[in-house]
Amino acid sequence: SIAVRTGQFLKHNKAFGELLAYDTDHFENLRLADLLSPGEDPAVIAPVTSGGTCKEHEIKVQCSNGEPLYVLLSSTPARDASGEIEEIRLTLVDVTERRAIEKRIARQNRDLSTLSRVNEAVMQVTAEEQLLRDVCRILVEIGGQKFAWAGYEQHDENCSILPMASYGFEKRFLECTRYSWKEDPQGREPTGEVIRGARSVVVEDVSSDPFYAPWREEALQRGYRSILALPLCSHGDAFGVITLYNEKADAFDEDSVVSLTRVSENIARGIMTLRSEQARQQAEADLKKLAQDLQVAKEEAD
Repeated sequence: SIAVRTGQFLKHNKAFGELLAYDTDHFENLRLADLLSPGEDPAVIAPVTSGGTCKEHEIKVQCSNGEPLYVLLSSTPARDASGEIEEIRLTLVDVTERRAIEKRIARQNRDLSTLSRVNEAVMQVTAEEQLLRDVCRILVEIGGQKFAWAGYEQHDENCSILPMASYGFEKRFLECTRYSWKEDPQGREPTGEVIRGARSVVVEDVSSDPFYAPWREEALQRGYRSILALPLCSHGDAFGVITLYNEKADAFDEDSVVSLTRVSENIARGIMTLRSEQARQQAEADLKKLAQDLQVAKEEAD
């Protein structure tokens, strides 16, 4: 329980202390507001400390070891014989694991929706550049990314990566960096790593990843906190890359990387199918023209 208005802890049971990893003596100097996680608005507990009744209000608190904890807070005022509030009795229920599960399920559902919409685009679109534009749009609008772009490797002297399509919040971001898959400092940017290694590359936190330091400022100015670069492969080699930028750190967990890798694999297959169809049509046109030329030559010979 806590004191009204000040929120000073008056007493607690063993389970309450164990939940927050505080020893018994420590609570004597704590107020409810002291338990709030950094960044949590103290206004969320104002109805409680003022003596109101609260039922299962979710707040984020911080344990003594610094670990964040999501709890459902319920409060009931206890009154004396005269009707004055003596104390406020609290109940905290740990929902951290449940919240993580719900978040993971929501992310999985979002990734499945993204895969489904990309597959529709692959089946319906008949032009390669249009497919790339549609895919980038789907990854932002359905996949929840802040920005997405697709690029192809170039076999020029700089080993450039040429942007082919993009969608989302960019603010000329692609113009700030020379993308390359050459084995040099510039080529260590995630897109270059993907082209060389034909594997996904994750930047979990732009603000602290030492390998992303050369590009950090521009990314953070646009609110990019995590990055996932995915290869577009044919016969085991990457011919292109799709790079996703998210506004949250650690946005790409293992499950998301697996799901979005499936997305990039389907996009790559779609591109190769379009190229094969284009090559077939070109071959048919060439054969038709050759037949016409032979017919003309025969007629002239006669």
